[in-house]
Parts: sequence; C-alpha cells; structure tokens
Amino acid sequence: MSINIPASLLLDIEYLNKIVTLSSFILAIEVTNMDINHDSFNILKKHMKHILKTSSTEFWLDDFSSNRYDIEIVRAFPWNIIKLDKSIFNSHDYFHENINICKEIQKTKHFELIVEGVENKEKQKLANKYSTFSQGYLYGRPKKTSHYLNLIASA
Repeated sequence: MSINIPASLLLDIEYLNKIVTLSSFILAIEVTNMDINHDSFNILKKHMKHILKTSSTEFWLDDFSSNRYDIEIVRAFPWNIIKLDKSIFNSHDYFHENINICKEIQKTKHFELIVEGVENKEKQKLANKYSTFSQGYLYGRPKKTSHYLNLIASA
C-alpha cells in the first residue's frame, strides 16, 4: 500500500512512526512535495534511515522531473523508487533528459524507476526501452476505495 505525504510531515518522527506502526501492510510512503528547506535535509534523512532500518517501509519520490526537483534531492535521500512525472512525455528530448539524469545517479545509488503517465503503447515502448517500470491508464483506471476494501476482505 502506498500513501502520499509531503516531506514536511515526515520531519515529525512521532507522526512517521505512527503511520508505520499502524499499517498492517507493507507500506510505501510517496513523498509528493519536498516542501522543506535545505536546513531540514539532515533531519529528514535521519528519519528515513531510521524507518528503513526498523520496518519494511519504502520511500518513493513522487512526480520527479528535472524542472520540479533539484537533482540534489534525488542524491541526498535513501529513495527506494523514483517516480518520473508524466510531464516527461511532453517532448522526446525532455523524456531522455530525465531518464538519463536518473540513470546516471543510479550508477552510485540503488533505486528503481517508475515512469508515470503511460497511457498508450507508444509511451510504454519508450519506457520499456530504458528498463523502467510503468504506471498509467494503459494498465488500469482508478477504482473506488470500496473495490480495494472488498479485495482485502476477501484475501
């Protein structure tokens, strides 16, 4: 199960611990907004490392694009997954720029890539060319919460 949380909420270790301990599922925390200043980076990194060491929780950077995030954010934190924003499909050059930035960083840090916004076979083929995972309407449309609750209840 994944939940979307802005980075500023992750600075509160008590809040973070509650989320992790209350979940009966393997949890992925998708950081949707890096709404913290550089002075808070070390605190956030410490909290993330603590949670990674003491639970099976993962941290995913959501909506990455070279225009939205400083490359330092990708390098600074222990991400399990970087989710490339669907805006990278706006142009062929922009797509390659973002993929290449992440592939370069992967030479020194381990994380998986997910390309968001895969809505047709052409986009899927482009994402597959770079051995990334994909997410988008090509694979399924959003469903109501009740659908997932029924799946869980029947498991």
